[in-house]
Amino acid sequence: MTRRIKSKTPLDMYNMVGYCPPRTLNRNVPYMFRNLVDASDTDVQTKKKRLIHLVGHEVLGINPAGCNGLVLHSGSEANEVALQLIKTAEPKRRVVLASMLCHSSLEYACSKLGLKLIKLPVGDDFRVSTVDIYKAISKYHQEVLAFVVTYGTTKFGTEDMVPSQSMLTDMQSNGIQLHVDAAYGGMILGLSREDKPTWLKSTCLKTVSVDMHKFIGPLGCSVLITPDKTILNGLGHEVKYFEGAGTQLGTTRSSYPMVCSLDMLEQYGFARLCRLANRCISRAQIMGIHLEKVGLYPIAPINSGVVPIRLHSEKQVKLYVQALLDRGFKVSPIIADTGATQVFGIRIVITPKREMSDKNLRKFLASLASVTKQLPTN
Repeated sequence: MTRRIKSKTPLDMYNMVGYCPPRTLNRNVPYMFRNLVDASDTDVQTKKKRLIHLVGHEVLGINPAGCNGLVLHSGSEANEVALQLIKTAEPKRRVVLASMLCHSSLEYACSKLGLKLIKLPVGDDFRVSTVDIYKAISKYHQEVLAFVVTYGTTKFGTEDMVPSQSMLTDMQSNGIQLHVDAAYGGMILGLSREDKPTWLKSTCLKTVSVDMHKFIGPLGCSVLITPDKTILNGLGHEVKYFEGAGTQLGTTRSSYPMVCSLDMLEQYGFARLCRLANRCISRAQIMGIHLEKVGLYPIAPINSGVVPIRLHSEKQVKLYVQALLDRGFKVSPIIADTGATQVFGIRIVITPKREMSDKNLRKFLASLASVTKQLPTN
């Protein structure tokens, strides 16, 4: 029987948190007390623009002239702000198209903004088909405000849509704006791929959200990038006495998470970060191979740090989650509706964080094998 890990705090195997060394955190402590949205702090504003440029151009491959945007707290907030800005520019349209695998923040954002979210089914490859996309565009036509692509789904780490150039052209001719939710995939997929998705260069691209802290830096730094600078005109000053940058989103925001994230990008360098991203993906793929040795299989092809492990029922999911927790490991349950069926499983995510050491991964795999032998098969 596998020996249980004696630890007061279970190892978090699923949280999409990256890495930031103590020296980076300590070096930038003074920025903890400097306001991210204070337009008069030229040093902070210069660093903010630098971060937006590096993520937009160097990581995602967006034209450098089109790297404008905001630094926010989270991908969820960035998704909401993106839809708010797009809606402000096109106030008569109300329909947002996304996949069944889109992040829950889109639902909350649409509800708050008075928009109608239409979720399109995904196939066996966990992507929306071209046929279903065109059907939705045809059905809602002039009502469609935005089309949302998830670049790295939370559950599987996959791309839920891959719009072709002809589709992007049709979207543009119909006045449909493209928002890319790259909160998870933006950093790890952007750094690991030399060939960037062509739709990130599309003229109908309006906004891209990227969470820095899902790969590097402390919690609390998300970048919302837009190639269309005019869309930011939808923001204004929240209060008359404070000249802020995007202060409708709050007048008190520490610049600390943003500065730490920028520091890591510049200190580590892109070559090193690319190797780190590829190593996370490689280790996730190796984990997928080892799963088969204990009688388990990935739900979807592993192309990021997400390792989605297939199970057969909601009951089995609950049993696995609890049994692994009893052995000192926290995993995330997967109960996903694809539009045609439900998919069950558990998930771990390999990021650069210290918990994802080879030693801990071996211990996790041993515990997973033990649980699989003891629990019912359905």
